[in-house]
Amino acid sequence: MSKRSIIIIVVLSIVFVLCITAFVLILVQSKTPTDDIYVITQNGSIKSTRGAYKWKSITSEYLADTENPYNIAIKSSKASAYQFEKVTISTSTLKGRLLNDISNIQLYMLLDETNSYEIDIEKSSREATFIAPKDMGDYYYKLVLNYKNGSIVEYEFGLTVGKRTIDAKLLNEIIQNYDGKYVGDNSSIVNLTNDINSKINPINIIYDDVKFQILDKNLVVNYYVSDKYLLNEDYLKEWSLSYAVTMFSLIQNIEGLQVKVIDENSKEVYVNNITKEDIEKIYSCKVEDIDLYEIFLDNINDANYKVLDIDKVYTPPILYANGIQSLERTTFSWADNNNNMIHVDTIPPEDIVKDKESFNVNSKLYITLNERNSKKELYKLPENAVLEYKILGEDEYKEAKKLKDGSFLVDLPDESGEYIYEFNLSFTGINGMHSSYVIKINYQSNY
Repeated sequence: MSKRSIIIIVVLSIVFVLCITAFVLILVQSKTPTDDIYVITQNGSIKSTRGAYKWKSITSEYLADTENPYNIAIKSSKASAYQFEKVTISTSTLKGRLLNDISNIQLYMLLDETNSYEIDIEKSSREATFIAPKDMGDYYYKLVLNYKNGSIVEYEFGLTVGKRTIDAKLLNEIIQNYDGKYVGDNSSIVNLTNDINSKINPINIIYDDVKFQILDKNLVVNYYVSDKYLLNEDYLKEWSLSYAVTMFSLIQNIEGLQVKVIDENSKEVYVNNITKEDIEKIYSCKVEDIDLYEIFLDNINDANYKVLDIDKVYTPPILYANGIQSLERTTFSWADNNNNMIHVDTIPPEDIVKDKESFNVNSKLYITLNERNSKKELYKLPENAVLEYKILGEDEYKEAKKLKDGSFLVDLPDESGEYIYEFNLSFTGINGMHSSYVIKINYQSNY
């Protein structure tokens, strides 16, 4: 066979293969969009709902209209995000494939059936992202994907925005590791900053670099933030205050703090100068008396708490005021390990604490099972636990507010002074089982 004949056979074979491939592609070309779009947050991911589309195949164009996008969105799955959290939009296929096929992405906040507005969305080489709203609540979105071949596809989804929570165990570790550090111990301050931002800061800013300058006990912290969505004044103001109160409460000799943020072009976009006096005025106490547990109490979650099994606890549990001072136990009725009720009566509550030193309280009084800085496992009382309290001399008990971390929040008096608090712990559905406690506090609303 001649060389020319071989070349002709090879060329014809290639053409045949290409024709067969094209024919198969025409047969298998989808008449509907092929991508599933996922909305991804720190709490997991949800699959969005496909709405209207114009889908082009090699030979045809397919159209589909649906009901109003807002109505689709409110019936769709809701992703769960924190305030100001970066939310990712991706596809079920390999990351990057979706974005490589798309010429433009638009995201709309749906207010109702007729009103909406476009919000910023950032397209990178691998995914698309946007920032969750600063206010908590439910939000609804329409995503419009414009493909390079002229196809247009809409997707709808919901987003529930909640408060960022703090892991109680991590907060405890922060305080244990860093309390009492000082300006000059640079490695500890750098590590503390890293831990604040990754573990306990309610907003959890994302940063690329931290540099410190120490000038006469004034700490200057420079942040380089590459994500433009974090360059929001409300966001940065709340974050910098949260960062500052943590630093002032743990670093002994810091007098002033400057938080400076620059963007990817090294342009200064935010500066907040905060002094020790500013923090003391905001929180109505000296910085050495700041209680981070109180500051972040509303944000603490109970992910690491075990529920105390009352059936296996044969004496009333120890309770702590603000996780520091144990309450004095008084009268109680409690089931022992043979399920016999044990009754104990003591002297009057005021006599129990009359010679005790008062426990100082500044802004909040909460009662918990867990001692501050303890390395033991964290516990919370069962759901049926009820804690009532009153100030000695008052006629009626009030029910304490149960918080998300399993502790109980107690109202403080209107005026500063020394007070004796009486507590009664009981359990709904368990008749006769209860324990009483007492503590003397010195409440100072302002210094």
